[in-house]
This record gives sequence, structure tokens and C-alpha cells, in this order.
Amino acid sequence: MFQMSTSKLPLTLFLMTILIVSASALFLPSAHSIQLVVDSRHTGVPPVIDGKMEGLWSNPQITMNSPDYPIDAFAYFLNDEFNLYVLVDAVGDTTQEALDECLLWFGFVQSPPGYTAHVNVFGDGTFTGTAGYSAAFGFESSSNSPTPHMIYEFSIPLSLIQIQPGQSITVCSPYFKGKSIVYDSATQLDNIWPKGLAEDDVSTWAILQTSLSRPVGGVVMSTNKLEILTPYLALVGLVAAVSAVVVVKRRNKD
Repeated sequence: MFQMSTSKLPLTLFLMTILIVSASALFLPSAHSIQLVVDSRHTGVPPVIDGKMEGLWSNPQITMNSPDYPIDAFAYFLNDEFNLYVLVDAVGDTTQEALDECLLWFGFVQSPPGYTAHVNVFGDGTFTGTAGYSAAFGFESSSNSPTPHMIYEFSIPLSLIQIQPGQSITVCSPYFKGKSIVYDSATQLDNIWPKGLAEDDVSTWAILQTSLSRPVGGVVMSTNKLEILTPYLALVGLVAAVSAVVVVKRRNKD
């Protein structure tokens, strides 16, 4: 029976530890590089874009409240094979003005204007931005608050933001001439989102991950999640390779 000498065993363990620690430094993301990821849920039934929070809108993906945000609000994201659907429940904006607004930027780019597409709807029902989407607002209660407040709703073609189902895109809502994901013109307060956003720094934008429909008997893993897991899988492979080398060396000395 082969026995490894006690003098060589600690050296082998030491080398394995160094390799694992080095791999961790290479592959594991630092705290500064981690972006907020928002998962859009897949739906087979498109919501009615009427500014009412009904039916499909549950389990908000974004919660905005003090002290990070001056206006309490919740945001929801759904998608199907063709469109992204967004509802922003601005429970903290309890007055209705024509200049109230909800604004979103999609797809960071370096050159002006800084985004691929943008959408915004006002408190009088008009909307501007990149042509091709639909939007609506409402002023009523919701499951988040019995007090009437502003509610914004969008239907945005995935082609407009240049992605397909299952793909991701950067998204944010900047302070842009008094506009943001929730802007209350009565108080002139804005919710700039995500917290700490710098419009010209893509690492401060959020990542919106859309979903594919789930096939019967199987689970679809999104492209974004595969990208996140890849470094960890590589680390596991490295550890396995080091272990295999140790085993081979043992056999050669047997």
C-alpha cells in the first residue's frame, strides 16, 4: 500500500491552497463590480396597459423607500416573447399633476444621448421618447396602498430595446431635467434609480434580465445567470484538475 510521506503532504496541500486562493481572486467578482440585477418574470397573458394595478402585478422586483428614495414606490417587470411590460406603483405621490412623470433609459452607450432607447409617460397621459411603445397612467389605490396615488404602466417591444427573450439589457432612471422613474412635480422630488447612479458609468446601471417561457419538464437558465455562474464553474474545474494531478503523482510514486 502506498503511503505519502508526511513531509510532502503539507507541501501538496499548501500548493492546492495557493491555487484555489489565486483562482478566487481571478474569478470571484469584487463588491465594486456587482450590479443590481432585476429579473423580469415571463407571462403568457399580456397585461392591459391602462394605468391600473390589476391581476398580473405581484411581487415587486424593485422597492424604493426612504432614506434611499424620497418617494415610496414599487416597480414590476414582466415579459413575453414580444414585449417588456413595466408597472411603477408610486404610492408616495398622492397628488396628480400633468407634469408628474415616469422615465426609464435602456441600453447604455458611451456616445450621446447615452442610451439605446428611452420611455416616459406624464401625469396627463401623454408620452414621449423612442417611438414604438405604449404607456398609460392611473390615479387610484393599489394593493400597496389604499390612498389614491400615481401608477404608471408601459408595454415596450423587445425589438425597440434591441434584445430577445432571455437576454439582458442595462437599465436606469436618471435625474434628467426633473424626470426620473418617479417624479412628483408638486414637491419636485425624484427617485433616481439605482441608488448611486452615474449616467456615464455603466457599472452603476442595473441589469434587466428577461425570461424565456419554461418548457414542460425542464428549466431554462437565462444567459445572464450562465455568465454569472461561469467563473464559479471554472473554479470548481480548477480544483478538480489540481486534485487529479495529486492523484497521478501518488500513483507514479506507488
